[in-house]
Amino acid sequence: MKVPPAPVRTTPNRPETISNSPDTAVADTGRAGQTARAPAGDGLETSRATAASLRAPTAAESGARDGVTRTGDPTGALESQLLSARTRSAPPQAKGGGDEAPARRRPSVTDTVDEALQSWDRAEAEGRTTPAPHRENYFDDVDDVAPVYSERDEQATIGGANRPGHLVPEVGGEPGAGMRVTIHGINDSPEGVQALTDHAAGTDQAVSSFHYDDQRRRLTDSSQDMARELGTWLDEHPGEPLTIDAHSMGSRVSLQALSQLQREGRLEGHQVELNMVAPPLTGYDRANGAANAPDVLNGIAGLQPGRDMGSESDFQHDLEAIRFDDNVRVRVFTGGRDDIVDSSTPEFREMTRHLGAEVIELPDATHTSAPRRAAEWLEAHPD
Repeated sequence: MKVPPAPVRTTPNRPETISNSPDTAVADTGRAGQTARAPAGDGLETSRATAASLRAPTAAESGARDGVTRTGDPTGALESQLLSARTRSAPPQAKGGGDEAPARRRPSVTDTVDEALQSWDRAEAEGRTTPAPHRENYFDDVDDVAPVYSERDEQATIGGANRPGHLVPEVGGEPGAGMRVTIHGINDSPEGVQALTDHAAGTDQAVSSFHYDDQRRRLTDSSQDMARELGTWLDEHPGEPLTIDAHSMGSRVSLQALSQLQREGRLEGHQVELNMVAPPLTGYDRANGAANAPDVLNGIAGLQPGRDMGSESDFQHDLEAIRFDDNVRVRVFTGGRDDIVDSSTPEFREMTRHLGAEVIELPDATHTSAPRRAAEWLEAHPD
């Protein structure tokens, strides 16, 4: 028996439906080294050539998401990621009916998860989170329902800006089946990869999401946070498989975290699968200036992770040096209509070869819809 799912928690006034051009086609095969032709232009403007251009936005440029106001967000080109990559409704009750919502469960992966849940309870008591009705899983044949965490919820679980990231349990799994982890990208929240989480809920694996500060924490720090959390779980579950479904910038965090764990010998005896969806594997030339921005500007949303997004950053050089052992399987999902990540460049193809990755093309997927399309592909191609 799986642990009963937690009640959905989300934030009101959040659009539940997005309007994208039709992007229904999903590739049913993929092969290593194959890449998709995507529109040119990385679209990420994490930094400018000089620190002076990292200005605070005008009132029209600033916006609030889920009650969290972003000031000076220099990554405006990723604004589309603020919307959930799915179309679904939230019914008044979970499948099976019932007047009473089940109590939120408290499975513990690590002590830090308990701390995260305690932080959640404090936030809930202070009115900083909002319960929402149950909903059905994105996939009709999956009964387990994972909670929905908005950005405000995520900030509550990690305890504020630039705080260490945590694994937060979502759905219980079968004994010995391992764990599946989802992680979102910049300007996003766990809700943005909900389709991947919903797919994971239909497997035998326990499901957790990695909550982290994608706006004001360095990727070097977030990857170490993730490695710490995953390492604790790996040590406590010898021989069990681990799967990570990562979107966009979350792919960079996951790559570095797994690389650290491999160097420490903690992946030995585990089968590991890393699914990277629309990953910016080669970084961005436009982000190179962020490394030279003065520390006084660190409060600007997006600058800190931007320091590790440059194509010439130390973080990028570390990624390019990664070579995984045979027990680590890597997939890269690319979107044919992705205007954020250009997967057609020789540098991108070289990165996939170094990682030994199978490349799956999602011809009509945009950067925002890619998690949903990847989840559908994974649903249709169970291992």
